[in-house]
Amino acid sequence: MTKRTINATWIAICVLLTSAAGVALAGGFYLEVEAPRTSDAAKYPTGTMLLVRPVGCHDPSAAAISATAEGIVEGQRKSIALELKESEKGVYALTRQWPTEGRWVLAINGAYRGAERGVLVRLDAGNLVQPEEKASAGEHQRTAIKTEPRKLTSADIDKALEG
Repeated sequence: MTKRTINATWIAICVLLTSAAGVALAGGFYLEVEAPRTSDAAKYPTGTMLLVRPVGCHDPSAAAISATAEGIVEGQRKSIALELKESEKGVYALTRQWPTEGRWVLAINGAYRGAERGVLVRLDAGNLVQPEEKASAGEHQRTAIKTEPRKLTSADIDKALEG
């Protein structure tokens, strides 16, 4: 092999490795949220109101997911850390852990390999998740669900509570 052939081979290998890395990370990282279907109720903890799925990542259970209920009760701002239970690999169940009084939104944040995403869920007048709503990877705005291509900020939450 000539020196030129060896250099061309190394360049080809580097191009292939770079392309493979891009394909491996393609698809990005997103959070999908939805109310569970009645037919699937037995799969999830009693009282599950919302399901959260990290999508677009190779190991969904490796994504760091957190959720809070953010509300205004009797004119005072409240924040409650929520427990998410992994009910099956990569599917997290959220049960009601916030009071019925006041006005509430759910703030869900996820991170996976440096990518961060956020989802805001506005609750209905009874402070419940609207069952017909779903947000997935390609959707950025729904009536009750808003997805962000970044971690949620306090300004996002305050704006959601105002409206």
